Parts: sequence; C-alpha cells; structure tokens
Amino acid sequence: MRKFLCIIIFSVMLVAKDDWGYGVDESKNWGNISELYLGCKFGKQQSPINISPKHVSPGAQSFTLKYLPAKGVNLRLDNHTFKITYPKGSYIEMAGTRYILQEIHFKTPAETIINSQARPLEAQFYHEDSKGRMLIMSVIFDEGRANPLIERLNKSLPKESNKSIFITNVDANELVPKSLESYQFYGSITYPPCTQDVYWIVLKNHMRIMQIEADAMREITGENARETQDIADRLIMEN
Repeated sequence: MRKFLCIIIFSVMLVAKDDWGYGVDESKNWGNISELYLGCKFGKQQSPINISPKHVSPGAQSFTLKYLPAKGVNLRLDNHTFKITYPKGSYIEMAGTRYILQEIHFKTPAETIINSQARPLEAQFYHEDSKGRMLIMSVIFDEGRANPLIERLNKSLPKESNKSIFITNVDANELVPKSLESYQFYGSITYPPCTQDVYWIVLKNHMRIMQIEADAMREITGENARETQDIADRLIMEN
C-alpha cells in the first residue's frame, strides 16, 4: 500500500504544482486538468461537505489524541495553502490503530460547513497509519478572541511558494478544543488528486480566532476552500 501511495505522489508531482486553483469555476475543472485528477470529478466520497442534523446518526468511534509539543516546525506555502510539517511522535489512536500526525493545513474560509454556516478558518490535521491509510481531523474556528499560536504563525508567514520558515516551540494542542466529541465519515483530501477513502473526524466544539488573523493568511493564499460536495449515501456518525 505504501509503495502504491508513493507512486501516486510521485506521479502527481510530475504535474505542475500550480496548475489548479480555487473558486467554483476552477475547482469544478480539476478533473479535466489531468487523468491523475479524475477522482475530483467522478469520486463519490468527496470532501468537504455540509454537515446537517438530518444526515447524522449515532455510532462514531471513540479515539484518543496525543499531540506532543514540538521544539520546531517548518511552515510553508504549498498549493495555495499554509502547511506545517509536524515532527513524528504525535498521533490519534482509534480502534487499535495509531495514526501519526504528519501535517497541519489551514483553510480560509473553513471548508467543512456545519448547518450551512461558514466560518473564517479551519485547521486540518493530516494523519497516516503504518499501512498508508489517511485520517484527517478537522478543527473549525469561529470569530472571537485571538488564538496565540495562530497569532505567532502569522508573524512568520512565507509569501513565496515552497519556501519553508522554521518556527520554534509549537504545540498543536493550542489548535484543538478540550472536548473531542465529533462527526465522523469517509471522504477525500480537498485538493487534487482528491484521493478518497480518507477517514474524517470533524470536532463538534470549535476554537476561536480574530477575523484579522484569518484575513492575514487569506491575503497571501487567497480563498482556498473547495466548495462543498454531494454527501450522496454516506453515513455520517456522531458521538
């Protein structure tokens, strides 16, 4: 499985990194840019989605989260998105499987929609298990008081694509609410090649951020939220 994923990643790198963009017209065209992106057009479990009560049932799995403070992380601008590469050692454990935290992506505005209400920012925590299976945990930010970690990251935002800036003493826990009640479902990554079979955990409790903090990121990336996708016959579970 890991070898197969490496082949996919290498193949995607052969396509120009900035050959696609956001906005309804552009994102609807992703599947026409390359055969590697056909999942964006024909996939039946695409993300993000609009979560509403009529689609939700009980039965979400319990999980434990262990994020360790990092002495330093690399923050980069990659494909219209600010991404943090997190050092190994932090993970989510669910049903006996450990998913290691790889990266944190920031979306402005939030991609995941709850009850049709848009929010200013979403942090997506990308994890992978030993077999290459992906899990994304989503934390949505409402407008409110400043978030100290976001405030500090904003002081060092790279303005050039693929330029990394090293930031010391970063604790991912500062981006996560205390309660881990969640919605859970299968979806995809939200950018080309729109790979599916990704397990999503969307935390019900939100964090807070000042609008000016989200604006600082968006001024550089532009709006980088894919439009919501059809839920189809997917089961969305909650706890």
